[in-house]
Amino acid sequence: MAVRAAHHYYDAQSGDTGAVTFLDSAVVGFDEGLSDFLSAVRRTSGRVPVLILSDSARITPAFDRLTEMAGALSLIRDGGGYRLMRGGLWAPRVADFLTQGPTSAPSISPRHLIRRPLVDVLYVSASLYHPAKASAMVGRSVELIAEAFAPAGEVSFSWGRYEPAGAAWDRAGITSLARRKMPAIDLTIALHGEGFTATGTMSVNRTRLGIEEYVELAIAVPGRGASEHEPRALALLRALSQETRPQFALVTRTKGFPDTSLPTSARVPASPVAILVGRAGLKQLGVNPSAVAEHHGGTVEGVGKRLNLVVPLTAAAPGDWAPLIQLIKTLDEEGTTTVARVLGHSDQAESAPGGPESRRTNPASGA
Repeated sequence: MAVRAAHHYYDAQSGDTGAVTFLDSAVVGFDEGLSDFLSAVRRTSGRVPVLILSDSARITPAFDRLTEMAGALSLIRDGGGYRLMRGGLWAPRVADFLTQGPTSAPSISPRHLIRRPLVDVLYVSASLYHPAKASAMVGRSVELIAEAFAPAGEVSFSWGRYEPAGAAWDRAGITSLARRKMPAIDLTIALHGEGFTATGTMSVNRTRLGIEEYVELAIAVPGRGASEHEPRALALLRALSQETRPQFALVTRTKGFPDTSLPTSARVPASPVAILVGRAGLKQLGVNPSAVAEHHGGTVEGVGKRLNLVVPLTAAAPGDWAPLIQLIKTLDEEGTTTVARVLGHSDQAESAPGGPESRRTNPASGA
């Protein structure tokens, strides 16, 4: 079946390999039509979905993550041609990005390097384990993120299959839907309060180990000083340790707009703020979490035998990952194996936080 006949988002074809849709909104989100278009292109034609945005557009964190997972090619209109949203490579034709090599000499668009006025945006990536039991309920991580980062005052929670996330917060309802859509479902999340916005995604995946709840949320509090980021991040990781079963969590800092949307030009490199390594990872590495915590100014958090390593990682310069690199070096030296070997083991890598079962090439239909 041709894509044109199958879907109203189909706008053009590029050669035999590209199915093109033009997304002209000022802020481009992961709406229902786009989600269905990505699924239709892959299922009915095998072509590459090509998403073309305007030069002034911004994108939501959900769009950023879920279109990348779907293998879509995101291009920005740029003068008489197009540039890659991720990377800034310019070419005169869409087809140039779909072939083995462009027909003209590639170049980086100067417009990709333009900096816009932005604010601090924190990213929380967290993977939580749930036993495959009837009593399991997802979503507590989102509530803890709000408690850690939102200023005092009421915060509204909403979720949905797409953007805008318009359904009232209901952890039981989310869990019920996730069960019906197993083995995987991707949801959108939005939190709003006075001077506070957080948006992103929550994926629920069935793995051989149980159920994984994987959350990626971008958080903007424009009136807050940078000195507050690390204490609040550490408070979140401690709360996750006390109330959930975290496998891994990382808080990073970058730049975005006050509504958490991201520029389609070059982004400020992310910097680590704090990290949590869960009990399973520590066991696989064979490390003494107390010794590692003492060496890096961290703490051991958790309940009973479910102990996690929490370490601050704040660096002075954007894009400086030296504190995390030093932590990995310590884990390698102190443990009975290395981080690379743990992540490289096929069974462990597939179920690892952010691994193939968290970042599927083809997200579930209606993601």
